[in-house]
Amino acid sequence: DAADLAAVFVRGDYMEGRVSAGEMAYDLHAREARVYAVSNGKAEVSKRSDGSLSVKYTGQDRKTYRDVCPQYSEEQAEQVIAAILATSSTSSRGRARSNKHLVTLDGLASRCPPILWAMYRANGKSTAGAIQGLLD
Repeated sequence: DAADLAAVFVRGDYMEGRVSAGEMAYDLHAREARVYAVSNGKAEVSKRSDGSLSVKYTGQDRKTYRDVCPQYSEEQAEQVIAAILATSSTSSRGRARSNKHLVTLDGLASRCPPILWAMYRANGKSTAGAIQGLLD
């Protein structure tokens, strides 16, 4: 359900449970590599026999990374983004604020890679523009 995934995204706990320093360092490098790959069209997305996606991508460091994640359609990804934008978080001062700042290539790459890959699969190198279009 889009609202449930949006709530997980806003909380930032999609990949919760990865606590070792090595895993956290990998996540940081993988996030940067995802953003680079999407921006430069350096990712190959393929559907696996179990219905999930396999994404092979290259970062700026020329290292090859691979994500295996649930498959979402572009429409489902857009519904999740709409649900993220429809919810508001609370600032440290108790003021309601928009979650727009979370819906970026970097935010999707770190908070919910399956949504990033769904958007990339549909839009290729123009993924950033497609995401920006949803924000406008």
